[in-house]
Amino acid sequence: MRIIETKINITDEHLLNIKLPEDITVGEYEIAIIINPVTKSTNSHPINQLAGKVKAFKNINSVEWQKEIRGEWDEIRLSDRY
Repeated sequence: MRIIETKINITDEHLLNIKLPEDITVGEYEIAIIINPVTKSTNSHPINQLAGKVKAFKNINSVEWQKEIRGEWDEIRLSDRY
């Protein structure tokens, strides 16, 4: 058994056309089709459209950067106490 995930368009005639990978051999198969409509999320913030597109940040590890910045905040808080 193999699962192939892809996005397709269903035509006005209720037909779909699927291009299978080359390693699927000619023959008889049983298939299952799961219909899951693709919807645009209304909860998504517009800035998320830029994810992965800003070249200036491509070499920055965002998790490490956040840890570094938060560490600086902690240092400032400690120095304010004394």
